[in-house]
Parts: sequence; structure tokens; C-alpha cells
Amino acid sequence: MSDQQVTIGIPAHNEAANIGLLLSDLHRQKMSAFSLKQIIVYADGCTDDTARIAAQSYRGKVRVRVGSRRGGIAAGLNYIFRTADTPVLIILNADIRITDARFIENLAQVVASGHDLVSCPALPVPAKGTLEKILWFGHWYKHWVFSRYRAGQNVYTCYGPARAFSRKFYRSFRLPVSVGEDMYSYLYCRFKELKYLHTPRTRVYFRLPSNLINYFYQGHRYLNTFTVMEKYFPGGFIRAHTGITPELFLFFFLGGLVGILRFPFQALLYPGLVIIRRFSRPVNSATADANLWSMAVSSKKVHL
Repeated sequence: MSDQQVTIGIPAHNEAANIGLLLSDLHRQKMSAFSLKQIIVYADGCTDDTARIAAQSYRGKVRVRVGSRRGGIAAGLNYIFRTADTPVLIILNADIRITDARFIENLAQVVASGHDLVSCPALPVPAKGTLEKILWFGHWYKHWVFSRYRAGQNVYTCYGPARAFSRKFYRSFRLPVSVGEDMYSYLYCRFKELKYLHTPRTRVYFRLPSNLINYFYQGHRYLNTFTVMEKYFPGGFIRAHTGITPELFLFFFLGGLVGILRFPFQALLYPGLVIIRRFSRPVNSATADANLWSMAVSSKKVHL
């Protein structure tokens, strides 16, 4: 067995519907160049069976930490960052699924090659209802654009559902806020002149919201992220990494043309949905700046 060890960290709040499935996916992983030391599940103020299910899954590898009071995803991730001690740490959302049997090894190899922060595509499972099909197109469109912009190495490909960290990065990294924590990790990496890579070598799957309330909340939370980042990084630095450059605008235009040709129905409806979200009243605005995250209950169980 290799002495190259990996830790997996999973922050979870009321994820009983899916966490057992995710841990089963991890149990089926195959590794040769690396070994899995432990899986740290941080159950953040859960009121369901998340902690019990996690403790009973993948026996001998799962370590469950129960946070009696809800502290938000930043609290869970910071606990994992403090606790892990392996060369590679992989952070996973609890509401995803993994089909690649070499997922852990594929991400770990990229970190071991000299990168400090690594992300991979997070793709939606096949859509069922009309809303999910429209949102599926929106995700396809953005992925088409951002995977090509700057050869895929940009803030918009740093997907929160699955990221890998080098020990050099995570041992000194702490999240000050839950809102936009994935964007924060990318900006911190670039600000500290560490190495980021988005790799298409593997992927994870998630479920899109199936109702407008969940979609609107996620959208407003995302828009609020840019304002939150201004508290922690210089404005010019943020604009350099998040601004709409001529190159990015060109990819948006080209992606739109491709989308209309391939998915005309969704391509016509998606812009209207985005406009409605943009001008709608923020959902759950009272917690938009809090160090908590709200449940999108319609996407909590992911069927492959």
C-alpha cells in the first residue's frame, strides 16, 4: 500500500437522504497509488439522521464530528481543515454522487503533481420536469463557456461540490464566511500565488432544484457572493478574476449560438427565467449574509 494518503471531508447539514449513497460511492473507489486514511463528516446542527447514517457507513474509515449548534458550512470546513493531516484533502458536498471508480485517485494525482487547489466538473443528473430541463440547459451553457474561457482555468470552474487541496494550502487556510466559500477558496489561492487547476479527468453529479423557490434562493445567494468577496480581497483583484472580459463575452455569444442550435426550446426559455430571478425579491434575504446556508430540499437526494 502506498504511503500517499488522502483524507475526505464532508460538511453536512440534514443530509440523511443522500449521505449514505455518497459514502457507498466512496466505498467502491479503487486506488493503487494512494490510500484513503479517513473520511471526516462534520454534521452541522443536524436534526435528522445524518450523523447516525454516516457513522454506520464505510465502517473503520468514517469519523463523525457532531456540531450541536449550526455554524454553517464554513464552520464544518474549518474543522476539517484543522483536523486533516494527509498530503491531499478532498472536500465533497454531501448531496452529490460519484460514478468514477478512480475519482479519489484522479484528483489526488493532480494535487501530487504540484497543484494546491483542484476542481472538477460538477454535472447535473438528467432532468425530469420542465423547470429542471431549463436549468439543465443553463448549467450546460455556463459549463460550455467557462470550460473554454482561459482554457478552463478561471474562478467559474472552481465548483464547490468537489475540490482537492494540498496540505500546503489547507493547513493555513480558514474560511471567514460561508457565502461563496468556493469562490473564496479560488481567490485566496490566486491571491497567495498558489497553483489552481480545473481538471476534466473526473466528475461528480448533483441534482438541480425542482422548484422556483430553491432556484431563486440559490441565484440570490450567488449574486450576493460578489459583494461578500469585497470584504476580503482588493476590488481590482476581484474584477481581474470575475469581470466580463471581451474573450469571455465572445464565449458567451458563441455558447448561445451553439445552445440555440442544440437545445432551442430550453435556450429560448432560460434567459427569461434568469431575468425573473434577477428582478425578483431576494428569497430568505435575512440569512443572505449569515454564516449559514439554507436547504434546497428539492435537490437533496441524487438518483443516478
